[in-house]
Amino acid sequence: MDQVAQDLALKGGAKLPATLAQRKQNKTKKDRLIALLSKPNGPGVSVLCKALCWQKHTVRAALSGLRKQGLAIETARSVKGDEAVYTLTVQSKVEIHS
Repeated sequence: MDQVAQDLALKGGAKLPATLAQRKQNKTKKDRLIALLSKPNGPGVSVLCKALCWQKHTVRAALSGLRKQGLAIETARSVKGDEAVYTLTVQSKVEIHS
């Protein structure tokens, strides 16, 4: 992209990824949510809210959407028992990677 096009794009508030590697790093929030749910102990609602800049009801709605798409998500209580912790089951992890 030439300098004029870059200046016009940046004036509009858009940020342009400089390389192909940076484009691959720009994952959707859904991809980031699945990556967080794939961790061994699973994140709590507060961790998901902070990582994705979402409110609690948005996190729960996104989890519901993933379940509707066929992913198996387990819900448990944290050790302290004060918040829900979510994890993808082994079966879901296989489906994502295949």
